[in-house]
Amino acid sequence: MLEKNFEEELREDVGLPTRDLEPTPEQVAFGREHFSNTYAEFNETFGYGRVRGGRFQFCPIDVFRPLAALIFKADPDLSHSDCHIVGYDAFGRDVTVWSERFNVVNVDLLEYKISNYKLAPDDFGTMPLPIPVNPVPLNRETRTRSILPSTAEIGECWDWQEGKMFDRCVKGFGPLEFGEVYGFVPSLGLTGYNTRSRVLENVRRLRALEYFCMIAQLQPFRLVRNFGPREETVREIG
Repeated sequence: MLEKNFEEELREDVGLPTRDLEPTPEQVAFGREHFSNTYAEFNETFGYGRVRGGRFQFCPIDVFRPLAALIFKADPDLSHSDCHIVGYDAFGRDVTVWSERFNVVNVDLLEYKISNYKLAPDDFGTMPLPIPVNPVPLNRETRTRSILPSTAEIGECWDWQEGKMFDRCVKGFGPLEFGEVYGFVPSLGLTGYNTRSRVLENVRRLRALEYFCMIAQLQPFRLVRNFGPREETVREIG
């Protein structure tokens, strides 16, 4: 069975995946052993597919293992042997990873940033944190919900003038098929993220895995956290 809160958020907020690819029995078994029963049931019931109008899609862990190796390299904490890519957004700004030791890890392939609340907890100083009214017990099953793209803004990317790009990309290039992403050519890893090259004219529809593996090699990744109103680098990954 799916964990209750996971299923509720999936059905009432995120929406059901498009079921573009059926999982193999081996993929379901791997998810059950290395992630959670909820994740395995999710794959078995709904397959791999797109949600939120193509803004995010769930992918097979084994297929994206080469990308995990390029991102995490030989990092002592985030090893590609126990960090599994389970999904990604339309531009590669939010690659969702499940770490068997540190739970959900978020990777931004455009700015080469990695965040995880256990390895690098945010520090908001004296700002009070909200206290949940009905706290949910934390375990692998309940934490599985954190892989869901909970915000409707997922899959958005802003051009250098802060204009939203997703809807314009859909209109100009067509909606993404399963396994595709909107990528920048030339890559922002070469030209720089905060440059005029971050424009619609430089976007192409590309195969996600190949594109991600290419841009993952252009710059080192950084573990980051929020420190008050600013973001700080904790250390380099690898």
